[in-house]
Amino acid sequence: MDRQTELGLLGELLGLEGETSAFLAPTVTTFDVSIYEDPAHFARERRAILRAFPQIALHARELPEAGSFRVMDIAWLPVLLTRDREGEVHAMLNVCRHRGARLVDAAEGCKHSFSCPYHAWSYGSDGTLRGVPHQNLVSTSRQWACSGYR
Repeated sequence: MDRQTELGLLGELLGLEGETSAFLAPTVTTFDVSIYEDPAHFARERRAILRAFPQIALHARELPEAGSFRVMDIAWLPVLLTRDREGEVHAMLNVCRHRGARLVDAAEGCKHSFSCPYHAWSYGSDGTLRGVPHQNLVSTSRQWACSGYR
């Protein structure tokens, strides 16, 4: 925004303050109240807004040491937040990419790797897949090798 536009808007706001008015537009815009109660509308907004932009999950002090983790839902997704051995903070879905089982049930704790309770697939604190028991019996396609859930 250029300086002239900023000054013009500030002048308009100061004028409204003098009039004790909150309206910047000449007409009042209204919405159908049902949009505030419509689950489908809420789901669309959730996808368009909450999942499209970064979300603040916690303060860095809440993961005080290497191996610290916390589990929470963010934008209706199960998220595992971790601090690795180098002190970096990571966020990943709290699910095993093999069958979708929850990796961690505890709300918080301290550990450097996470294993699926069903088939023992293991993940590092940075979200990378570290181990697949009996890997020779499982597909080795990109689907299993990638770290797409980070």
